[in-house]
Amino acid sequence: MPVCFKCKDNIASFQNLKLHFRVKHALNPDSIIRCAEAGCIRSYSSMKNFAKHFKNTHETHGLNQVNLPQNNEIVQAEDPVADEPNPPSPVPSVSSTHELINILDDVNIPEAIKEQCAIFVSKLNSNLSIPRSAGQKIINHASDLIATFTSLMQGKIKTFFNKEGGPSPDDFAELDHYFSLLQSPFHDVASEYKRLNYFKERGTYIAPQSIEFGYRTVVKTRRARSIVTTKRGLRRVVILKRKERCFCRVKITGEFIPLSQTLKIFFEYGNIFSDTLKFMDSLLAETNVIRNIVQGTYWRSFLEELKNKGSNKCYLPLLIYADEFEAGNPLGSHSGINKLCGVYGSVPCLPLQYQSKLTSIFLCSMFKANNRKLFGNKKIFKKLIDELNSIEDNGVMITVNGMEKVVFFKVCLLVGDNLGLNQICGFKEHFNSDYCCRICRITIAELNYQTKENLNIYRNPENYAADVATNNVTLTGVKEKCVWNDIVGFDVTLNLSLDLLHDVWEGVAGFDVIFILNYLIDFQFLSFDTLCLRISDFDYGLIDSRNKPPAFSKNFTIDSLKLSASEMIVLVKYLPLILGDYVPEDDEVWSILLKLREITDLLMAPALQTQCAELMQLLIQEHHEIYLKVTKSHLKFKHHCLLHYPTFFLRHGPLRHVWTMRFEGKNKVYKTIAYAIASRRNVEKSVSIKHQLYFSDLISSQSLVKESIEYGLSTTIRLNDLAHYKINEKIARSGLPHSLLSVSWVEINSTFKPSMMVLNDISDDNPIFAEIEEILITEENTIYFICSEYETVSFLNHYHAYSVLKMKTFTLLKYDDLLSQVPLTLSVLEGRRYFVTLNHSL
Repeated sequence: MPVCFKCKDNIASFQNLKLHFRVKHALNPDSIIRCAEAGCIRSYSSMKNFAKHFKNTHETHGLNQVNLPQNNEIVQAEDPVADEPNPPSPVPSVSSTHELINILDDVNIPEAIKEQCAIFVSKLNSNLSIPRSAGQKIINHASDLIATFTSLMQGKIKTFFNKEGGPSPDDFAELDHYFSLLQSPFHDVASEYKRLNYFKERGTYIAPQSIEFGYRTVVKTRRARSIVTTKRGLRRVVILKRKERCFCRVKITGEFIPLSQTLKIFFEYGNIFSDTLKFMDSLLAETNVIRNIVQGTYWRSFLEELKNKGSNKCYLPLLIYADEFEAGNPLGSHSGINKLCGVYGSVPCLPLQYQSKLTSIFLCSMFKANNRKLFGNKKIFKKLIDELNSIEDNGVMITVNGMEKVVFFKVCLLVGDNLGLNQICGFKEHFNSDYCCRICRITIAELNYQTKENLNIYRNPENYAADVATNNVTLTGVKEKCVWNDIVGFDVTLNLSLDLLHDVWEGVAGFDVIFILNYLIDFQFLSFDTLCLRISDFDYGLIDSRNKPPAFSKNFTIDSLKLSASEMIVLVKYLPLILGDYVPEDDEVWSILLKLREITDLLMAPALQTQCAELMQLLIQEHHEIYLKVTKSHLKFKHHCLLHYPTFFLRHGPLRHVWTMRFEGKNKVYKTIAYAIASRRNVEKSVSIKHQLYFSDLISSQSLVKESIEYGLSTTIRLNDLAHYKINEKIARSGLPHSLLSVSWVEINSTFKPSMMVLNDISDDNPIFAEIEEILITEENTIYFICSEYETVSFLNHYHAYSVLKMKTFTLLKYDDLLSQVPLTLSVLEGRRYFVTLNHSL
């Protein structure tokens, strides 16, 4: 019989002992508990460990002794479970029940519940690794869990007691069984081993596979060992007290997640597969506009080859991205040691509502970045390349609406920054020397002053093979044969990406802004203090205020201007409005910024006509020529990358759809996971498992794709409430219902709020803008905006913005009818001058 170590009372059952600990002595699951059984002096740091000890030691040894048969007589015992496949749980003994009643007699149950909950919350708050916001989520989930269990038991108990004649003994036995389950509801997922197996059996968890790269030799200090021979002639190893240094071989591994399984789960979810096919069909029907990679010449040529072969296979394009990131403090003493490299996959032809989600980027592989240098690209990426060949040759079998279909995936681009792509593809890894470009074979002398692309020096399969055979990186820029060429149909000279994020927003834009700001200060157009004041006090609006540029340091250099890509986008967008009043309209240095704005308008556009490639080429050439003239300096490698953008656009579509911004966002997810892990041993495995559990939860909770429309505080209104806008005729034509919701904000791909601007139409080559006054949503989730109308006066090139005037009339706009479904900002300058700046070309 269990004994309480506090009051020395004998307790009838262990379950009662646990209750006794909690209600009589206020012990929690993490309290120190001593075993009070006779002859036992063990102590335990948690109730779980004590329960395991009591069950294995005292309950087992305390069982009634069974008389064994004599003279080897075989006794065949009856199997009590043979006739009852699911025997009910044993009913508690009378003494145990009476004892339980006695325990509860002195307990104020409401106060006890409150006290236990307070202890639980206190333990959460005391855990330094759990933020308060995460603690609140745990409390919310725990409350929901308890409420669910309580509702189930309440319904069952009412059912039993509402029976005619009252509950039977079998009913009480069934209830007791349910309560015994509630005492350990997490039994099937109590350990990580059980949890991983459980989710794997459900088909939502894809376990990372450890792949062996090789071994490395390390020096370790250990207890000395000696081999001795016993009297019987046996040789044994004896561990001595003294220590010695020895060489040990350590296995080096990385983590691999089968992309075929991930793609199968993803495309079987909801309507993703059918929506993707419909979206691709609509894209391929367009001929004069390029808005996706499938409309570029590369993918259209691939589809034409399939058609000529008579193949009717369903192919989807695939992007592969690789990048390194720090798993710890990048400025700490151990920076670089735990640097990880993640390889991700993404399908670029997903509909817009899926494309922007980080959940549409899939983890393929993760390993220590140093291991790639140690073992080389071939060993590191072999498993992944085999997987990519498999999903291209054999496809992935998915089941949609009860029908099985094989979908094939073709790698069309490797995506990454300049250094990352050059590393994993075997090109030169420094960019101030001859043949540093992975796209063409240009020398550094030509690169420094080239303003127009030279197609004659492009890398192609023939000259690339010759460069590999030459085996001289100084003369060719090629360090080794690209391992990715082992993928069926992949050619490193055709399937490498250019990155708008690093080339422009973390490169060329920074060079231009630094030079222009220093020029304005040096030539006394404005003071440094005025510059800082103008930038900090400018109203960036609801949309861009979260990426507002920080305060500048006094000495402007590339290193001291610490702006993220998002902050640089905002600064370049509004800089003409911020400082335009201080600069003469014919200033040549200012024209660099205006030319950069024209280029970025094209590069950031989600869709462009094919003729825009020529305009893009002309603008880049003019920008480089002005830069060379006014800076008296040479061009840099990132300037050179821009020369290849027009050709890349025609081949693979708008650069915005293949830039690394969203992949960098995925890196942040893994950094967050890594920072929360205290151990740095095999950190890549820990991060991979955690991510796969996160993906499993998205599938299990039906959260992989959120609702297409989300909105804030809502109020039910009637059409009569809109009379003051004087738009009755437009309301009548729209067919609005008499009752609808007025909401504070709405999110559908982008977030819209009152005071934001929308692009309504184009008239005489001028865009027509409107300001949101009220947001309306019908029962069918159709979105309408009541807007103030604006008149577009003209486009002012010096400010790179449209001058507008607010009118006294209102209009009703339907979200689906907007020319651009991205909100804009209204900027107000001195003298009540109103301007609207576009995010990109129309």
